[in-house]
Amino acid sequence: MRLSWKAKQNTVNLGCSPKAAALAADKLLCTRALERAGVPVAEIVEKPDPFEKGCMRYVVKPRTGCGSEGVRITSYARAGPGEIVTRYHEGLHLSASFIAGREGFLPLTINRQIIDFSGEGPRYQGSQVPYRTPRAWEIWAEAKKASEALGLRGYAGIDFVLGEKPRAVDVNARPTSSIMGIVRVMKEEIGELILQASFGGMPKEVHVEGEYVFRKENLRI
Repeated sequence: MRLSWKAKQNTVNLGCSPKAAALAADKLLCTRALERAGVPVAEIVEKPDPFEKGCMRYVVKPRTGCGSEGVRITSYARAGPGEIVTRYHEGLHLSASFIAGREGFLPLTINRQIIDFSGEGPRYQGSQVPYRTPRAWEIWAEAKKASEALGLRGYAGIDFVLGEKPRAVDVNARPTSSIMGIVRVMKEEIGELILQASFGGMPKEVHVEGEYVFRKENLRI
């Protein structure tokens, strides 16, 4: 975060402020902030449920981190050092990619996350960009609410589990891997949109054609 503060003093920041980036990176504080804003989330579990409720499932994950690293699904609501526990919710694993600027909120694409559940915990393997769903309006409504609550700016993404409602499970205050697909299906130039978010002229919508599916192991930097 020191680097973010230094950059803010000497450059034009096209993304989130250091404060917003730090809040989004802390899964405990971020989840609580979203709850206060009325965004559905995977609820923080402070202590195990009583035995009368039966065998419950929980998600234990690092308080900071990305890419599903260190995440495990378990029936024991016990967090180790630097971990948090949330309730496990069944649903479709999606992400919403967008740009937040001074002129408003610009939806880009909703993406389906390819997840491997064969091990102890979920492992992110890639994405389908875009994922078309009749419930897109629900996801965008919560993504916009979350973006405003956290003060996000520039390109950002929010991971959702879509069940009876879209629940925000992770916030990335930065470009995500989905950008690899977005630049292939969106007519607009992503760099130009990011500049417009800061300096003005951002459009109300973008134009997406086709679909792109990628696997993490095939990405080349």
